[in-house]
Parts: sequence; structure tokens; C-alpha cells
Amino acid sequence: MPGYARPISNYAQSVDFIPAGSVAATNVQTAIQELDSEKAPATGITQSSITNLTTDLAAKYTTQGAWTAYTPTIGGTTIGNGSASGSYVKIGRTVAFSAQFAPGSTTTFSGSIWIGLPFTANSQYAFQATLYDISSGFLPIWCYGSGNAAELFAVNTSATYGTLSYVNSTVPVTLATNDRFYVSGVYESTS
Repeated sequence: MPGYARPISNYAQSVDFIPAGSVAATNVQTAIQELDSEKAPATGITQSSITNLTTDLAAKYTTQGAWTAYTPTIGGTTIGNGSASGSYVKIGRTVAFSAQFAPGSTTTFSGSIWIGLPFTANSQYAFQATLYDISSGFLPIWCYGSGNAAELFAVNTSATYGTLSYVNSTVPVTLATNDRFYVSGVYESTS
């Protein structure tokens, strides 16, 4: 073909999303060599090279989006037979998380309630939160995250302008077994 004198290996520099020296980079290099080779079929890439490359890329990039379970610390309580669970995904310094806490019959409270973050936040963030009260249903909760914790606040709507109060064993309702806090958000971690 006239004008197509540049070997395909010269284009290898544009494949910069695959780390040099990795298994995937080796497979890309093999595929490129096959394209340059006079012995390669007209299509240039063998099924083996495609399969190896696909497998390597899938292994590398699907694990970056996998969620990992964690058990958040619950402040202001001795959890007893209550439960706390969470999960997160971290890509670079960006963390998405979801956590929940349900007091049990032996849970005791000692102050305002907060939920531990999976990684230290580099700044201050507002997260989504709600409380499911077994007696009255879902209640809005405001959540402020910084450092290692997401602090929970009840929205007092009896004032002209809503005010916030720390959530504890009696605010916004008297907590009971089977009540459940849900918190989720996205933030940047310190590392």
C-alpha cells in the first residue's frame, strides 16, 4: 500500500495506559511484533495474543472497581449485639463508601454517634445519611465527614430555619433494636 511505510511498532508509544514491563505490555508488544512481521497473517494478530491481552487487561482493570468490605468504628456507643458493616471502593485517592449501623438490645450509648470512614479524608465533606426508625419510618440525617469519622446530625424542623443537633440515643428519636443508620458518600483520602 503506497504511503504506508511506517511499521506499526512506531505506534506502540501511544499505548500508554499499560505499564511498561507488565504482562499486558508484553502481550501488546508481541501483538505489535506480529503485525510488523512479514510472516504474520494479513490480520496481523493471532487469537492467542488477543486472548492473552484481554485476560491481562480484564484482571488489571476489573479489580480497581471491586468493592471491599470493612467494619466501621461506631463512636458514642458500645455496640454490644448491634451490628456495623460497610464497603468501599478506592481508585487512586478517591473513595466511595457505604456503611450502616443497627443498635442491638445490649448496645449502650455514651454521646453523639459517628461512623468511621474506611480511609482518612483529606478535607471536610457532606455525605448522604438517613435513619430508619422501626416506629416512624425514614428520618433525614445530615452527615459531616472529616478525618476518620462521619458525624451524624438530626435536622430539627421545629425552628423557623432548620437547625442541626448531634444524633445520640434520644435525638432525633429514642433508638431501639432494629433501627438502622445508613451513610454513603464519595471523598478524597489523604493517601
